Amino acid sequence: MQSKSNLYDLLGIEEVFTPEESPIHRFYRIKSIAERCKRCRLHSTRTQVVFGFGNIASGVMVIGEAPGGNEDIYGKPFIGKAGERFSSILKEYGIERDRDFYITNVVKCRPPKNRDPQKDEIQACEPFLVAQIKIIKPKLFLALGRYSAAWLLGLKREPSMKEIRGKILVSKFNVPLIVTYHPSTVDHARNPEWRNFALNAIREDLKLFAEKIKEIQQS
Repeated sequence: MQSKSNLYDLLGIEEVFTPEESPIHRFYRIKSIAERCKRCRLHSTRTQVVFGFGNIASGVMVIGEAPGGNEDIYGKPFIGKAGERFSSILKEYGIERDRDFYITNVVKCRPPKNRDPQKDEIQACEPFLVAQIKIIKPKLFLALGRYSAAWLLGLKREPSMKEIRGKILVSKFNVPLIVTYHPSTVDHARNPEWRNFALNAIREDLKLFAEKIKEIQQS
């Protein structure tokens, strides 16, 4: 029997993976565990767990902050207005979200009233995200928003977007990381100038992201 790791201990089971299992089998076994999770307060208000969606063989991961209302109902990330805008911009650059990357969030359950995820909630959900990363083995990350960026960079505070977007960083997993504003920023902005700035910044960052995906695919 394999020795326990922190991941196994945190999930409260003897062994998550067995040598005979394929990555896909392992992935969906973790998903089934996540769907029964009660590790934080969010389990009491969710409709369902939003584990993630996309191509786990793509070598690319997009990580957002938390599910919203539509995601909570349908169990699929980034399917609301902001998600549609995100997908539409990428499509302009030749990237299909269901084909070219896997997308998930730092927390898998919707926070009440779409508030920001709290630190203890992110920590409680971390084993599932780490398990996803271990199986997908990404060559590129895209962080949507400050909370996913802070987690991927291993920071104790949420950095300002001015500090980290518009460039290629190195994540705590030693994998290239691109950071942009969460797509919902555009919808929540009251100032038209800020809304236009955020939308243009997202477009610039997603263009860089698309270029890097194509480099990975060509290699």
